[in-house]
Amino acid sequence: MLIRTITIGLILLACSYVYRVQAAPQSGEDINDKVAKAGTLLEQGELQQARGIYESVLPRLRVDTPSVELADTLDGLSQIANAEGRYEDAVSLAHESAAIFHHLGKIYGEAKAYSGEAKGYNDSGFAYMNAGKYPEAAHDLELALNLGNRSGVATTPVLSLNNLGSVYYYQAKYSEAFRA
Repeated sequence: MLIRTITIGLILLACSYVYRVQAAPQSGEDINDKVAKAGTLLEQGELQQARGIYESVLPRLRVDTPSVELADTLDGLSQIANAEGRYEDAVSLAHESAAIFHHLGKIYGEAKAYSGEAKGYNDSGFAYMNAGKYPEAAHDLELALNLGNRSGVATTPVLSLNNLGSVYYYQAKYSEAFRA
């Protein structure tokens, strides 16, 4: 009888542990995996799925200390907003992402992404360009270019210069476009 009571107690204890583990909030690793999955979906053009994941982790990331994951999430949402023509949202999200990367000392993230997608000031410059706000676009792309040169990653300045050239071209500043 005593052994049976102890066994039932252990089973109940194990069940309560399993329930607590299942009910526990998302761990940092789960969020990292979700942000990475959303980034992959974004690269594949699956904007709605990526947005769903980004928006599901954003509240949790906002209450934690600033992180690369938060900056990546904001930047992913910025890219989606830009693709949807919501340029003001895209600029705002990109600036917030760049500010977090700056706070974290991640110059490369501030200017450009790890995976080849634009981040931070490159994104805001691109969104400004799409909105026809060329002086603002040139300003942010110049910031991205300067940060990219300091990051030591060769593709960052190339992307910034390409976008900057487009900004000048759209304004019929062909000499500046050619130089960029």
